[in-house]
Amino acid sequence: MKEFSVSELPRVLSPLPVTGRFRRQPEDFRVTELTSLRHDGVEEHLYLEVEKTGQNTPWVAQQLAQCFELSLEDVSWAGMKDRHAVARQWFSLRRPGVPDSQPDIPGVRVLRRCWHSRKLRRGELTGNAFVISLCDLNGSLDLLSERLSVLGRQPVPNYFGEQRFGRNNLDQAKAWLSTQRHQRAKGFRRGLYLSVLRAWLFNLVLAGRVTDGSWNVCLQGEATELNRPTGPLWGRGRSRARCDALEREQRYLADCGTWLEALEHVGLSQDRRLLGMQASGLEWQMTQDRLRLSFSLPKGCYATMLLREICAVVEATPEYHRGG
Repeated sequence: MKEFSVSELPRVLSPLPVTGRFRRQPEDFRVTELTSLRHDGVEEHLYLEVEKTGQNTPWVAQQLAQCFELSLEDVSWAGMKDRHAVARQWFSLRRPGVPDSQPDIPGVRVLRRCWHSRKLRRGELTGNAFVISLCDLNGSLDLLSERLSVLGRQPVPNYFGEQRFGRNNLDQAKAWLSTQRHQRAKGFRRGLYLSVLRAWLFNLVLAGRVTDGSWNVCLQGEATELNRPTGPLWGRGRSRARCDALEREQRYLADCGTWLEALEHVGLSQDRRLLGMQASGLEWQMTQDRLRLSFSLPKGCYATMLLREICAVVEATPEYHRGG
């Protein structure tokens, strides 16, 4: 499998001579889940909208399970959210013993409570709204403003971001899939490994199509969604792509046969993901050394992949955490 970091993935736009620092503090990265879910009031699953600061999603789920005296399997969430951020997201708890007061969890406060007849499922959101601040800007603000105007009108490559891969998750996933996939792994860890490997294979295909200029073009035999080109999330079954589109996928994954075969034998089915993502409602405020962005992205898209097309961003925090 070809090895390169997310930072090395090819860009669509040429780099600007502008730099900025990102995530100096959690408040510089704010994300709020967007959902169309209607709560029916049936007292089976308690839904909590929480605001978490400096904590990751699985840890918050563990703390909620303890506070409400539940097993972790009875706590669900729709999407993973970054740790080094202020994030608002929903959790559901099956038949909890409801505390009279707010759960005492560091960095977490409950914003809303409601009831629903079924649990919250992974991916059950429409998107995420972001408010992101970059500080210590250095370079031409005129060029930066022009770039933002462009990005308000056109899509960018829909790569999986660094948060999906973490620090060692890809190496651990490859080791597990090649030698231990027949051994039992905890549900969360197994799901993480599979999603990491599928994400990396998708990034390889998208990187190839960015390089050959076809990432935002519907080729002959393209498997489309919303009339836009897609790439593979690997698993069992035949690819929906045909002709030219299929030939390119096969070419860019030619060295990955071991991983493709392994993913086909763990029970996953083929799926697709859009090759491009479009930020909606992109607005910005700029001063001499600070940029404040607000925009929304569809679910599963990474705000950091939009930032890398804006300017050279220096991450103030070295740790990456899986996002949603």
